[in-house]
Amino acid sequence: MKYKTLRAMVRFLMNIIADVELVGMDRIPQGNVLIASNHLGRLDSAVLLYILDREDIIMAIAEKYKNHPLFGTIGRAINGIWLNRFEADFAALREILARMKMGGLMVIAPEGTRGETRVPFFRHE
Repeated sequence: MKYKTLRAMVRFLMNIIADVELVGMDRIPQGNVLIASNHLGRLDSAVLLYILDREDIIMAIAEKYKNHPLFGTIGRAINGIWLNRFEADFAALREILARMKMGGLMVIAPEGTRGETRVPFFRHE
């Protein structure tokens, strides 16, 4: 699956299931940038694909999903970096740094797993 095809599918589905309000998108610089977010659920990555109109997104993905029929396919489509979360994965870190040097947009969930903390990513009414 190609990145543009995946992003189009995600945008179509998100328009059906979610009401996303974007605030401050004009503050995200072009070129090299690091975005940190809490990891609230499996739709976090879908929201990123929905809101970010860039193909240079750098996303580390838990290696356990590499052979998963759905998440593995998505990971490959977004050119994700498979990450061993249980030891220092220097190969993944080198790949992340190389892509950052090329001007990529790195997305990271510092919690490392889904957490309970809510951020104003979505506005609930």
